[in-house]
Amino acid sequence: MFKRGRSSVWVLSALLATMAGGTVRADETESGEAPEGALVLEAVDGNAPVEILRGGNWTAAAEGATVMPGESVRTADGSARLVYNDGSAVALSTNTEVQLQTEPGRVLELERGTVWGKIEKKPVTEVVPAAGTPSVYRFTLKSRSVVMGVRGTEFVVESGANGETAVNTLEGTVDTAPDLSILRAGHGVPVHRLERIRARAGTPFGKAEAFRSEEFGARLAKEHGGLARFLKRPVRRMRAKRPGFRRGEGRREDSGARLRHRGLRADPEAAPPRPRRPRR
Repeated sequence: MFKRGRSSVWVLSALLATMAGGTVRADETESGEAPEGALVLEAVDGNAPVEILRGGNWTAAAEGATVMPGESVRTADGSARLVYNDGSAVALSTNTEVQLQTEPGRVLELERGTVWGKIEKKPVTEVVPAAGTPSVYRFTLKSRSVVMGVRGTEFVVESGANGETAVNTLEGTVDTAPDLSILRAGHGVPVHRLERIRARAGTPFGKAEAFRSEEFGARLAKEHGGLARFLKRPVRRMRAKRPGFRRGEGRREDSGARLRHRGLRADPEAAPPRPRRPRR
C-alpha cells in the first residue's frame, strides 16, 4: 500500500497517468534535474556578487543557483565555488570568468582568471572508455593556449593577461595538449602530482616541471586567498536543478483530465480521493 505522502501520491499519479494514455518523460519528473554538465553555486567568499550570463544578460546569483551548459559565470572582487552532482567541485578566484560548453560531458572554457578544481574519480564499477574517445575524461578545461583532460584529480589553472596558461597538478595526473584533437588522440603531455606546465598560444608546447607544494601554497594564499580558504572547507553536495523548474510542471493536461473523469487526481499536492464505502 502507498503511504499518504507527497512523493507516494506523485509515484501513483505518474503510474496512473501512463495507464490513462499520457506520457511522463524523464525531464518531466518531480526532480527537474539539470544535465550532467550543469553546475550549482555552492559557496561564495567575499561581498562582491557572482554573476551568471543567461539570455544575453549578466545577473547576480545567490548560493544554490544553477549554471546551465551554454551559460557563463564570473566573479569580481570575491571567489566562488561550484559543484557537480557527484560532488566534484570547481572554484573561481577573483576576476575569473568561465563558460560551460554545450558539448556532452563536463567541459569548461576559461576566459580569464584562475580556477581550482577537484574532480571525483569514476567508480570502479563503471566501464572505462578506450583511450582517445571524448568520454575517457570526466572533466575537460579549455583556455587560450591549453586544453586539459581530467579523469579524477586536483589542480589549479592560471590564465594570465599575457596569454600564458599554467596548469598545476596537486593530486593525480592531468593530460594537457595545445588543442582538443591532440588530446583526444592520446598525444597529450601528462602533468603529474606537484608538476606544472606553462604554455602560450603560438609557441611550442613545453614539458612539465616540478614545483614545491609549500611555495605554491604560500603563493596561492597571497594571490588567491579565496581559493586557499575553499581548500580548507568541505564541499557540500548539491543537486543541479533546471532554472525556473517548479514542482509538478511539464505533465500533460489531457492525462490529468482523464484521471479526474475517473475520480482520480494527477496533482501531487492534492489529497488522495476518499475511499468509497462498501455496499451493504
